[in-house]
Amino acid sequence: ASLARERRARGVLRAPFTGHLVDRGPAVGTYLSPGVALGELHDLSELQLRLAVPEESLLGLKEGVGASVRLSAEPGRAREGVVRSVGVQADPATRSVSVVVAVGGAPRDAGEEQGAPLSAGQLAGAVLHVGSVEKAIVLGRGEFTWENGRPVVHVLEGDPGEEPVARARTLELGPKVDGGW
Repeated sequence: ASLARERRARGVLRAPFTGHLVDRGPAVGTYLSPGVALGELHDLSELQLRLAVPEESLLGLKEGVGASVRLSAEPGRAREGVVRSVGVQADPATRSVSVVVAVGGAPRDAGEEQGAPLSAGQLAGAVLHVGSVEKAIVLGRGEFTWENGRPVVHVLEGDPGEEPVARARTLELGPKVDGGW
């Protein structure tokens, strides 16, 4: 009897965290060798949303910035998330940087007010809360020029009744919005 208990105890696997077993591996009774995966364990208490953020939208984006995450499965509802990492290199083809946003998941037995439980692989989008500007002028791309590597706009100046004079002013560009700055 003690030999049976010992064999049964050696056959028990304990995970390092509470999770959900997905992608079960070999069938019961299959002989195993070292390194064979028995399944995949997912921790659904916090999921990661991986975003490709265009390089022109990176201003002010850093770890700890908040995000509103919307799941396709929950139209009209937003979940709160936080930026966990911002990539250090842009993809050469898309000029986008990888950003990871962590989103807390509701327990599988949560009530409706906490939202549906999250599942790995769900479709989602996010709005990143990088701050706001109180006073700004939005210019289209064709409304300023580049001189010596700096954005410049020409402004007409002069007193009423005098011939106006065009003067160059260097701009400080913020994030792009709707095809302009």
